[in-house]
Amino acid sequence: MIKMRMGEWETMTIERLNKGQKEMVRDLYQLCFSSTFDSESFNAYLESDDLWEFVWGVVSDETLLSSYVSYEGGVKVRTVPFQVFYFDGFVTRPGYRKKRMGQKMFEHQRKVAKEKSVKLFALDPFKNSYYKQFGFEDALDLLKIDIPMRNLLKDKIDDLYQTVTISAFRSLKAKQALREIGEREWEEGTYNPMRLPEAYFMGMFNQNAWKVVLLKDDDETYRGSLLYEVKDRTMTVYKMSFFDLKAIYTFRDWFGQFRDQIDEISFFKAPPDFPIEVLVQTFHAGSSHVNLRIYPTRMMQILDIQYAIQKLLPVLNLPGEPVVIKFTDEQMTDNNQILSVSQNGVKPVKKMRVDLTISVPDFVPIFTGRLSFSDQFRSGKVKIPSHSNPSWNPVFHPDIIRRMNEIFPRVSTHNNEFCF
Repeated sequence: MIKMRMGEWETMTIERLNKGQKEMVRDLYQLCFSSTFDSESFNAYLESDDLWEFVWGVVSDETLLSSYVSYEGGVKVRTVPFQVFYFDGFVTRPGYRKKRMGQKMFEHQRKVAKEKSVKLFALDPFKNSYYKQFGFEDALDLLKIDIPMRNLLKDKIDDLYQTVTISAFRSLKAKQALREIGEREWEEGTYNPMRLPEAYFMGMFNQNAWKVVLLKDDDETYRGSLLYEVKDRTMTVYKMSFFDLKAIYTFRDWFGQFRDQIDEISFFKAPPDFPIEVLVQTFHAGSSHVNLRIYPTRMMQILDIQYAIQKLLPVLNLPGEPVVIKFTDEQMTDNNQILSVSQNGVKPVKKMRVDLTISVPDFVPIFTGRLSFSDQFRSGKVKIPSHSNPSWNPVFHPDIIRRMNEIFPRVSTHNNEFCF
């Protein structure tokens, strides 16, 4: 528990909430969001015992003024596992906003993170600019896809996986299958898988209209899955998992079986490098268009820049000669460091002359692989002496930027877990 002063307010405290206060949380959510929060799925979420280890709030006169969830989980960045605090349900009651309560809650969680040696924050924002003021930056990308059925490719492939379609609602088989697939994504996946508390994982199985199609090979091993719902002649795919091209061919064949039942397939989220051309025969067919929308979704904050880079060393293309980087951070003063990066590791140095300067938030998308050093340099976010007006063509970027592109290459980023 931490006391905080808010201007002329009375002294209040940020405290861990308990399940007995769940109706206070529901009341605050109903007040602040456009939902009744009385669904069976949300009720099951509030009843989850493991949720209440991570729920915090400010209570005054038996009224919940502000609250957030910050669950401890795991996330992979460039295939390297990190412990992370993921924020959810970050909300303040109207009438108590713009009084630095959000800032104080993040400061509180940074102290919790320090106690638990967690070096990374993550969240899915309702408004990116709001969280940027606290030191978060766009970290992962999301691709939404809408495919009219008339655009779906009709080519037949004989060698496909077996498909099993079942209801996801309270299904033990669906739970076991998606756990197994999720574990394989963690071990073998190339994107940014997360490990979630039960309260979030179980959310997939409390929607009575949701179904799952499971892909299995001849050895009865799961090779992919789709969590979906059909409503108003649209199939919405909420979560998609696959490990090879054969799985995508199998999805395409399975989708084709719904030509008389649906007009469109809408992917709630897909990886940015998803091979859409494997699914569609044409992007435009008269007035029928495949719609692709890619944009940043998850945001992250690095709490310890030296630790973050040190963890990535095994997967980076490290230079023999050190590169000296000056990092700045308005939120985390300990991140204001000059670091030398080379095959000998990451080391703090005291130098007047550095190769380049970048803020820690602006480094976040480079850390994850969403952007390159060239991307940030030509946007004015990487500073190099005598290069105040960068060329938009990366070919003409300074040698140090091209070297940094090799050290931190771009990769496809994507979070595939289910969250409310």
